[in-house]
Amino acid sequence: MAASGRDGLGAYLEGSTLLMEGRHRDAILWFRQSAQLDSTEAGPPLGIARAYTELGQPDSALFWVQSAIRLDP
Repeated sequence: MAASGRDGLGAYLEGSTLLMEGRHRDAILWFRQSAQLDSTEAGPPLGIARAYTELGQPDSALFWVQSAIRLDP
């Protein structure tokens, strides 16, 4: 994560943990918080995309993958 602050990284790590635990909706909330705190990183949108994939929502997942690609082509 970029140097915008520890809070963005902490939110990202919490989202990642929740994703691994299968708590996909909770993970999305944390990844969104991370994305708001550091809007230059592609990791949070990719995490959101993965969570939506696991929830069976491919259209939402695609939107977030495209967001990540715009950040880090």
